[in-house]
Amino acid sequence: MKSFIQNKDNYLLLFILLLASLLRLFKLFEIPFTHDEFSALFRTDFDDFSSLIKGGVMTDTHPAGVQVFMYYWIKMLGAQEWIVKLPFISMGIASVYLLWLIAKNWFNPTVAILASLFLAGLEYPIMHSQIARPYISGLFLSLWMVYHWSQYLFTTKSKVNKHLILYVIASALCAYNHHFSLLFAAIVGVSGLFFIDKKRILPFAGSGLAIFLLYSPHLSIFFHQLNKGGVGGDDGWLGAPQDDFLWQFIQYIFNFSKLLMLVAVGLIIVGFRKKNPDYKARRKFIYLSIVWFLIPFIIGYYYSVKVDPVLQYSVLIFSFPFLFFIIFGHISDFSFKWKSITMILITPILVYTLICDRQYYHLFYNSPYEGMVKNSALFQNKNEESTSIIDSDIQISKYFLENEGNGLEYIFADSFTSIREFISFIKDRDESEISLGAITSSDPKLPLILYDYFPTLSKRIDYNQANYYEFSKRSTNGIPLYRDYENLNSFDGIPENWSFSMESVHRDNALNSIFVFQEGQEWGILFESTIEDLIENENDLIDVRLDIKSWNPNDELLIVSEILDKSEKYDWRSSNSREYITLTDSSDYRMYHSIKLSDIPFPKDKARLKIYCWNKGKTPIIIDDISIKVRVGNPVLYGLLRKIDQN
Repeated sequence: MKSFIQNKDNYLLLFILLLASLLRLFKLFEIPFTHDEFSALFRTDFDDFSSLIKGGVMTDTHPAGVQVFMYYWIKMLGAQEWIVKLPFISMGIASVYLLWLIAKNWFNPTVAILASLFLAGLEYPIMHSQIARPYISGLFLSLWMVYHWSQYLFTTKSKVNKHLILYVIASALCAYNHHFSLLFAAIVGVSGLFFIDKKRILPFAGSGLAIFLLYSPHLSIFFHQLNKGGVGGDDGWLGAPQDDFLWQFIQYIFNFSKLLMLVAVGLIIVGFRKKNPDYKARRKFIYLSIVWFLIPFIIGYYYSVKVDPVLQYSVLIFSFPFLFFIIFGHISDFSFKWKSITMILITPILVYTLICDRQYYHLFYNSPYEGMVKNSALFQNKNEESTSIIDSDIQISKYFLENEGNGLEYIFADSFTSIREFISFIKDRDESEISLGAITSSDPKLPLILYDYFPTLSKRIDYNQANYYEFSKRSTNGIPLYRDYENLNSFDGIPENWSFSMESVHRDNALNSIFVFQEGQEWGILFESTIEDLIENENDLIDVRLDIKSWNPNDELLIVSEILDKSEKYDWRSSNSREYITLTDSSDYRMYHSIKLSDIPFPKDKARLKIYCWNKGKTPIIIDDISIKVRVGNPVLYGLLRKIDQN
């Protein structure tokens, strides 16, 4: 204890641990469950261990470790949010200390303070510390494993067997935690073969066998999940990573802050001007850090492109702290005075970018699932003649609906079997008010359709990964749903960005201009523009309305949109007239098409948008008009993972 007090660097460590604790425990009782946590929570409702494995683990893509832990933890202490999250928050704080220990042993106290300070204050590790899923637990176990691996390989002390035993235990737990922490444990284990002393090679090789034996009961689950596939593919939600994934990930690590990245670059420059005198002896740890940081990414990227998409930011958390060693590892030890000054300068930047630039506590603590239900309840209590529609995970929504206990009526969008059934329902509403809560996976056309029948947007709330709207038939001043841009083609002339033959334009009985597809005519109407000229925010949506004045059962008209440049097509999607008409319809009906730009990766500065009509059935069709509008996007739709556009 005396030596701890005498070492001034330990006071800086205590400050960092206090910072890590404050940022992770802030409003502990208000931290909501995320979608993934609800998924895990619902898979703990079993009577015995065997049922848990069959129904709670085998149906998922993650190893059994965290799910089994949550099962027993909830059984003992309950399922309140703060109780479920507390062990993970604790592991997040402990990870800061473990990183400090590793950096101090590998390099020096200055590198330890810089690395642990960034781990304490960045959004990426803070958010995962507050999520009861196998990410921060995997980071903790990975760092614990590396610490004992390092102590066994590089210490000259005689009593090292305890480190070997703890390394084996930590590695086995990594394997049970997550497939990527299993991968990282394997990379660390193989790395040890390049450094192991000949006298210790047999015990170290035996440790690998011990880890395998400890993991072997899980092999049947592993192969079952491997055959099941990941979260990509035709039915999955995760797409293959883009070419700039690593650069985007590094920006994300540094809170998308140019200032924080400049700080990191500045420290690199300072470090090279005053290089660590032990650099040659310590550079093996920088090389190790490069390998450990990059190999999980390379394997994940290759597998995602060639086999099945699995790569996302969360699965790289187990190895990401070693990026700090790549950046800071060459720095010599500062004096206590300069270490303190450096920490005082960096800490406010970390906290400011977290709270203000990233809006972390506003976004993460504001659950869209709870918010949609609560706002719908307030809306119905305020408006007696009203309807509330929720397009969200039904099981999660019902979790919050049970807490409301007010007997109000909610309609789930999943209850509609088709878009035309939804339109028919909206058409028949006598109420003057309607609300919609929609998560990011909802059909983007829903707000567009509601706005046609309830043309005033009276309230809108933007959440991370969701939106809540209140629409009205009353002609009061509302919130704009659209940007100023609107391009209406009524065929009275050829508007800007449109191309079609005026020979196909005729007059109807009311002397309105109409476009007529003749029998056998497949193409005829095209809109084209650069996307940069249309939108103001990368999360904006482009909406298309098409009014048709005639039809027959063989009609099949598609609204098609393409996003492309000279060398590549980034997106192709369509809406089919058969989604909108029935045999009981009159001759007039409206088609809708929405392009959700936030879900489409494309170069924002050079991509072009094409929208055209494809008369696939080649039947005679009369089009009244077609309009294109730009809907105001949710700037924080993916705010916890992407840079927040302030436009």
